[in-house]
Amino acid sequence: MKNLLLIVIMFFGVTGYAQQTNKVITDAESGNDILIGQCDRQAMTNPAFADAYNTGYSSYTPDQEVIKKLKKEKKNVQVIVVMGSWCDDSKTQVPHFYKIMDEVGIKDSDVRLICVDRDKKAGDIDVSAYDIQRVPTFIFYKDGREMGRIVESPSTSALEKDLLLIFSHGS
Repeated sequence: MKNLLLIVIMFFGVTGYAQQTNKVITDAESGNDILIGQCDRQAMTNPAFADAYNTGYSSYTPDQEVIKKLKKEKKNVQVIVVMGSWCDDSKTQVPHFYKIMDEVGIKDSDVRLICVDRDKKAGDIDVSAYDIQRVPTFIFYKDGREMGRIVESPSTSALEKDLLLIFSHGS
């Protein structure tokens, strides 16, 4: 029960004020707009990010045999995604991730999206507990405990196959 309470607090956060969602700042290194802090999928419709997201989402075709297996394992799964909107791996993997989530039936409310700058800082959100070394980092929880993570890119040939490995060991 303690683990479940801890994950709920980590997942939804406890703050005394409302945080701005989908905040855009200027990246000091490139001069381009980047997302920072708490975000949701709607952030990907911002013109600065929409092309990469829409192209990656629409062009990705997950393995349907793997999707069928994932559907059986999705109960009580929550995900924390830490990404950099400036990062090429994030621009590739996050749209693929959302396509998989949609096909598996994991709701947006079970996904927490946190965007970081190049120093892996998320503005007002402390991400140090997640030990983020590279982005994107997808952290999967089931029944309040971490099942596994995918860091930067899949170790197999596809994101959904790595996800199936995590789900099958975390059940």
